[in-house]
Amino acid sequence: MREDLGEYEESAIKQRKSKNIFDEDVPDFTETAPKETTPVETPKVEVLRDEPPRRDAAVGSPYPPEVYQPDWGAFLLTPIWALANNVLFGLLWFVPFIGWIIPFILLFKGGELSWRCRRFESVEQFTAVRRAWTIAGIVFHLFWIVLFTVIVIVGIFAGETPPPQGQIS
Repeated sequence: MREDLGEYEESAIKQRKSKNIFDEDVPDFTETAPKETTPVETPKVEVLRDEPPRRDAAVGSPYPPEVYQPDWGAFLLTPIWALANNVLFGLLWFVPFIGWIIPFILLFKGGELSWRCRRFESVEQFTAVRRAWTIAGIVFHLFWIVLFTVIVIVGIFAGETPPPQGQIS
């Protein structure tokens, strides 16, 4: 036998010679040098977001930290905001005796509810939409404050004019 073959390979060759020619399941151990294999390239996977998903301080929270900031748009425009964000909980604003509590709940839970009920492309889009709702709420309330002030001022000066001096009414 050849000297470069190991004992296991020699016994396999002896068994092969003694087997029937129809037995094909015996492996051929006559080659001692392993074949060189080329490394297989792994396909590249595209990442949809540039940054990895972030987690909040709460363990296991799937929401980004921006969700947990106060939502002033939900507070200032509760029923309109609730319809636009598919948060039907906000429509409890119309229920007497408990409606005044809903804006305060949405102030602190509105971001989480809108993130869950409405689809956003990214955290940046969520932040931009939230900022737009806040600006709209401020403008809406400033409009009503200015209108009320103008009505009060006009009402004060448009009242009855005092009678002219020297006449008895």
